[in-house]
Amino acid sequence: MLLRHFSAHCAPLSLPTPHTPLTLCASQLGSVADEASEALAKVRGQRRDVNARLRSAMEELARTLHDKGASDSRNLSIMRNRLCVGLKAGRKGELPKGSVKLGASQTGATQYYEPTFAIPLNNEAALLAEREEEEERRVLVLLSQMRVAEIQQLQEAVVELDVVAARAGHARWLSGVRPDLVTTLMAGHDERPLLSVPGALHPVLLERVLGHSLPQPPAADEKLFERNYAAAPAWELPRPSSPSPPAPDSASRPGLAPRPLDLRVPAGKRVVAITGPNTGGKTVTLKTVGLLVLMAKAGLFLPMESSNPPGPSCSAQIPPAKPCIAWFGSVLADIGDTQSLQQNLSTFSGHVKRIQQVLATARPDSLVLLDEVGSGTDPVEGAALARAILDHLASRVALTLATTHHAELKHAVDEDSKFTNVSMEFDVASLEPTYRLMWGTAGASNALDIAQTLGFDSAVLVEAREVARSTLASQGERSARMAATAASLMEQLEDATAELNETRARRQAGEAAAQQLQEELRELAAAEAKLKVW
Repeated sequence: MLLRHFSAHCAPLSLPTPHTPLTLCASQLGSVADEASEALAKVRGQRRDVNARLRSAMEELARTLHDKGASDSRNLSIMRNRLCVGLKAGRKGELPKGSVKLGASQTGATQYYEPTFAIPLNNEAALLAEREEEEERRVLVLLSQMRVAEIQQLQEAVVELDVVAARAGHARWLSGVRPDLVTTLMAGHDERPLLSVPGALHPVLLERVLGHSLPQPPAADEKLFERNYAAAPAWELPRPSSPSPPAPDSASRPGLAPRPLDLRVPAGKRVVAITGPNTGGKTVTLKTVGLLVLMAKAGLFLPMESSNPPGPSCSAQIPPAKPCIAWFGSVLADIGDTQSLQQNLSTFSGHVKRIQQVLATARPDSLVLLDEVGSGTDPVEGAALARAILDHLASRVALTLATTHHAELKHAVDEDSKFTNVSMEFDVASLEPTYRLMWGTAGASNALDIAQTLGFDSAVLVEAREVARSTLASQGERSARMAATAASLMEQLEDATAELNETRARRQAGEAAAQQLQEELRELAAAEAKLKVW
């Protein structure tokens, strides 16, 4: 069906007849034929003649050297794309004066020389090879120009087919699952979540536990090396005494497998505040979300943990739940430390500069990922700035995920229904993070516990815990005083409000009485005027 799909989008190509230029210029082996042009036939004839004369003279010299014992073999070698002979070390005197050394074997026992008479022949052969390559290129350009439209159409179809095959190979490699894609507008109308990937796995961390890695395309310098490399003769290569045992694959250890993440944002939520301990996986969660969204946009399947991996008690995997991802128009991220001495940027100013770019670029269908929003400055001002940024994004982008340690952001869910909390679970028994997402809860930072697991100085930790307890106690007292002061002010405000309302009522009553007296005076004045007339 895939080939039928591509063939339907390709116009029929006119096949070359036995007398078209394409068949006349191409040989049975697929190379450019001598009949393609007179210049090509001429230069190839000259090159064959030069190579024949060169090889004949070199083979005769190689036999002579071997008979004299100055060489280990009668075979010729190619070094630096030039035909040469191998000679035992210290036997250079057997060659004509003016011979050029081109290289040596790894052991140094054999040295490779270009005899004096071979230098002009090698030069001529190289020039003729260059002229042949230029003439072949000219013929191919002319042929391509004759069928450029059909070649471009065929190339586009082959590229598209190759991309689809690469996606399929990648999906099979990581046992990926095809996601359902919905627009952000549809997700908002029918209350479908913008992101739902249960058991999501970080694709880069998953690579180290797979059986084999994907083949990487060779770099340009590697292709150049392979084209110019001429291997030394087989008898000069060192042979290992015994095969080396394969290195153990440490990446296949199950302990290095990435932890699955329950990435299921509740429907209707626009801002997710990710809290929890340091080294608990908050930043990895952000990166996993960004990578999975971009993979879905690129047509790639998503890596997910199966709900029942095969083991001694089961023979097949239960397929994971179907992931659903909104089609985000752009993915904007501020992750990592952007401190730069060259640009005179501190950690905080680097974050602010990048978030400013995010705010300027964000659109209603954007996904925004912010790591440690509001960090690197005064905690109170940083929390205020972070809350303002998230409030701004909540009404202007499709979805925002932000990691934070600010307690003020953890309570935003109580004030705005577009916010939700998710925390990274922390095992208080082992004092280690579990890397599990706990939706609807706000987690503590557990900084002192994390420091203890990392082997921090115990005396410093004891003092730090004492300082933390006293700080919390003073904060509690300060909060109690503030609460009492607030209650007193509220009571005074209520009394003042009642007194103000009473004063307003008396004033309104006085104004009404005054107005009534004014009416009565006007009536008396009118009556008095009538009596005077009589």
